[in-house]
Formats: sequence, C-alpha cells, structure tokens
Amino acid sequence: RLPMYAYGTDENLHFYNLCGVVRFRLSASEAVSVSSIAVTANRNINGVATISGSGTSVSLGAIGSGSATTTLSLGTAQSIASAKDFYMYLPAGSYSTFEVTVTSSTSATCTKTASSSIAVERGKITTITLTGLSFGSAMPAGALSGEFSVASGRTVHFSQGNLQYQASTGTWRFATNQWDYIGSANSNISSSYSGWIDLFGWGTSGWNSGNVYYQPYSSADYDASNYGEQYGPVGSYSLTGTYANADWGVYNAISNGGNAAGMWRTLTDDEWNYLLYIRTNASSKAGYATVAGVNGVILLPDSFTDPMKNNGSGAFSSSHSSWSVNVYSADDWTTAMQSAGAVFVPAAGGRWGSTVSNVGSHGGYWSSTYCDEIRAYGVYFNRAYLCTDSAGTRYYGLSVRLVRG
Repeated sequence: RLPMYAYGTDENLHFYNLCGVVRFRLSASEAVSVSSIAVTANRNINGVATISGSGTSVSLGAIGSGSATTTLSLGTAQSIASAKDFYMYLPAGSYSTFEVTVTSSTSATCTKTASSSIAVERGKITTITLTGLSFGSAMPAGALSGEFSVASGRTVHFSQGNLQYQASTGTWRFATNQWDYIGSANSNISSSYSGWIDLFGWGTSGWNSGNVYYQPYSSADYDASNYGEQYGPVGSYSLTGTYANADWGVYNAISNGGNAAGMWRTLTDDEWNYLLYIRTNASSKAGYATVAGVNGVILLPDSFTDPMKNNGSGAFSSSHSSWSVNVYSADDWTTAMQSAGAVFVPAAGGRWGSTVSNVGSHGGYWSSTYCDEIRAYGVYFNRAYLCTDSAGTRYYGLSVRLVRG
C-alpha cells in the first residue's frame, strides 16, 4: 500500500504521496531466478507509522513497532539472465545505510550495500542498477532454475536446451531455447560438417574407450560379428565410474554451460524413472505440450506455482492425450513457465545412420545406463505414450539433455 495524506486550507484537498518508488534493475552472471528482494536501512521502513509536520512538509515519522527491513516477495520467480526491473515503495528521505538482499528460487542469496547515501523522493522513481549479481552457487551458465528430485535426497537442474555439436570445430553447446532442435539437418553428419547436430549415438562423447564408433558424428551400424566395436563401454558398464568419460557432460566442456569439463552429466535410467513416476506428486508434474509451435513434454520442478493458472492460456494439464493440451507461445513460455522452473523436452525425432525421421512427432533421450552390448536405456515418447526403460540400439541417434547436480 502507498501511504498518502490530504492537505487543504479551504474546501479543496490536495493529496500527497508519503513514499517514493525505488526501481531495482537487476541482472545476474549466473542462470538464476529471483524470488524476493529485501531492503535493510538505517531506520524503520516497515510497520505502523506516525505522520509529523504540517502542510506540504508532512513526512512519515518513526515507526515504533516496525522494522528496518522490508521485503518484496514475488508470486512467481523471475529470471534475471537479462536485466529486469522490480519496484518497491519506501518512505521518502535520505538513507545513510541501504542494503539490498536478493534471494533466488533455490534460496541462494546475494547482498549489495550502497557505498553512499540513497535519496528517495516523494512521488518520484529512484533507479538502483545492480548488474552481474552472483549467488555463489555451483550452477554454471546454461542451467535452468527449476529443481527436480531424481532420487531420495538428490536433486538436479536441467540445461537450458538440448546438447548440440559442431564437428568442424569440435565445439559443444546447449541450444539457445528449450524448444530448439536441429531436425533433418542431422543427416549431414560427418567429421567435417560445419553445421550443428543434436542426435547422437550412445556414449559418443569423443572419449576413446577402445571402441571404434565413439565420436559424436559416428553413424555406422554395429558389426554384429565383433561386439568389441560398440558405441560406449563394452560389457555391463554404464556411463559412470571408470566409464564416466563416455558421458557427454563429464568429458566435454560445454561452451555456453560453464566451458569446463566435468560440470554436467546424463541422468541414469533410475533417475529418469524416479523423476517421472516416483517423486512426490510425480503424476501431476509431466504433460504433453506445444511450445513455440514445437511438440514435446513439459516437466515441472518439485516446487511449482503455475504462473498461467489465471491467464488466458489456462492452468497446466498433466494429460498425455494430445500435444495441444498445453499450448504456450515463446513469450509465455520464457517469461512465465520457464521462469517458474518448468522444463520442456522437444520431440526432436531420431537418426538411423544418416536417415532422420519422426521429427516433431517422436522424442528419444538417452540415459547413462547400460542395457546390453547392443542397447542402452532412455526415455521415449510419442503422441500415444511416455515411458522410461526404453532400450534403444546404441548407434541410433537420440537427443541428449544434460543436468547439473
């Protein structure tokens, strides 16, 4: 509420504000969403106030039972990957102490203290710009804010988009948007291709485990007569422990995901299963959708407040009956659902050798879990069903979505 008072020497009253508006312009050096902003000052700024003075010189006096701290709590966490404005009313006056504490959706905090006094004028806007905020978290660039349970006591954050690779430069990156995929251009797969690919055989991180087809641009079939020529570790080995280097995120630096090896990993089959079927309220936290015109599956974080519930797009539905049960524009997804922690995995199709098919109608995402010498487990979905424990032939090119945690 904005306190005001009325003053007049005749039958006409003039209304005056007793507060000013402080505009916080915030941006972060990390992938983070803000849940609250708190200000601590050298005097009480929150509570029951008294008014002193007369005429146009009236001001808010001491707040006997108040607090020197006031907090702006956001109903939905807001991303500050790029600059965003937040507004707070404060009593007018000069503040010799002015401390701002920004809290992220994961409860990490960043505190900044003004180096000089801050003047807040009645009825005017004072802008405070805080750039490059760092929350001291282990999350690298490229991580989304939503927190997902994948085992009892274990949570992860998903990457901002599917993994992509450019063979001509040996560069790995995350897709810019969650709905981005390469599609039919994956058919150009080769060791010298200057475009990008995003459908990979299992364990094709580039780490030479002694197998023949270990490069991300590999497209050859199995040699059924020689099980030594396989994608990924041979035998009863998953992409963990000694063989973790066959995991794309463990072995490689992701250029827009911290640019250092060992920062990311692939979910195990058990973790995918826990995420989709076992965590608290799991059945209500996944649903089919169309985002920015792209079909796929939405995954909701453990804690989620639907920012679209009272919007024209309607509340999220966990139905698997149709891609159109949840439809979001690019703007609604980015500014609302993604900011609230939601993840979208697109139906990016699959690749057999250099043949790409089912783009937009089927999705397959590798896990790091071994099935047998010919197959590995992953998540598969189409318009009819969504399932884990789907055993795919290892040289079949599928999508990869990495996690941190």
